[in-house]
Amino acid sequence: MDEVEGQRSEPQELNSKLDGGQPERGGKQPEPGNQQPMSASKQEIEIRKGSSGWLLLFVFLIAISGLGVSGYLAYVLVYIAEDSSEITAMELLRSEMRELEGSVRLQQSSFNERFATEFARQDSKRLELEKNLVEGMNEAINLAPPGARDWKLAEVEYLLRIANHRLLLEKDVRGTIKMLKSADQILRDLDDFSLHSVRALIAQELQQLSNVRQLDLQGMFLSIEALKSDVDGLPLRFPQYIADKEISDGSLPNSEGHTVLSELLETLSSMFEFREYSDEGFKPMLLPNQASYLEINMRLMLERAQLALLKRDDMLFHKSLASLRLWMLRYLNTGSGKTQSMLSSIDSLSEVELEAVLPEVSSSLNKLLEQSRQISLDPS
Repeated sequence: MDEVEGQRSEPQELNSKLDGGQPERGGKQPEPGNQQPMSASKQEIEIRKGSSGWLLLFVFLIAISGLGVSGYLAYVLVYIAEDSSEITAMELLRSEMRELEGSVRLQQSSFNERFATEFARQDSKRLELEKNLVEGMNEAINLAPPGARDWKLAEVEYLLRIANHRLLLEKDVRGTIKMLKSADQILRDLDDFSLHSVRALIAQELQQLSNVRQLDLQGMFLSIEALKSDVDGLPLRFPQYIADKEISDGSLPNSEGHTVLSELLETLSSMFEFREYSDEGFKPMLLPNQASYLEINMRLMLERAQLALLKRDDMLFHKSLASLRLWMLRYLNTGSGKTQSMLSSIDSLSEVELEAVLPEVSSSLNKLLEQSRQISLDPS
């Protein structure tokens, strides 16, 4: 009970002390005999006040730590959880984007395939329509009567073809030049710039032909023809008779010192003539009935020389003239003026060389045909 009363009195004393240590007015003064117990209670109060301060500090620390823990938990719950949810949402969004991109790629590839197929189909239809259109226009153009320009182009094509034939088959340089000049004149009258390349090729071919050595084939042919007319009048080679030596004074020979045997031998030796021949040996003369065969063979050789002249066959031409000359020297009388004149003509013809490098003159014709095909395919 005393302890309870003491405890009850402690607040009163504490209050009085807090009030400045002044006793309450109208209160009773403490008795002197009670001062020692009051000092002990003050010490207890101070000890209790110190323990309560540490307790308050400890409670405050616990409250602060709880507050920090609760703040951290709130941060984790609010921010970190929110970040994880955002990360999960981003991953989900990325997966959806990948799926969407895959579907877009598939749709795009299928669309490209369909587009390529449709484009190829439309392109084939377009080409077919263009082909039909061109065929129809060409048919209409072919059915239409040719104009003056078409006739002139056809004439140019004909002249160029004839020029090629003259040069390749007959090797006629002069005739080829005339044909090319005629074709160039027609193209100049047309005054068409699209045919400028054809005229350029014709000019180039004319320049090449002008560098070729030109022969008077017609004159040479006529010369050989004239030789054929002289064949039948050539004299054949006959044996020559050598007469006996006559005595200049006309008197009888002196028989003094000569025997009958010596005179007989002299008479017999005068009947024979000894001659020297070349290494070829003795060539017998023709019989009278063989002269006609010689004339025919000589004419055939001259005609073969004419054919070789027209074909520009140099080897056959010279071979024919060489055979003709050999027959003349072997079977004809070379002392005759007609034979010598014919031999000199043959020698002059043998000096001519027919071989010549001829240029190509088909470029202009091919270019003209190419231009004609382009015009037929593109009437505009």
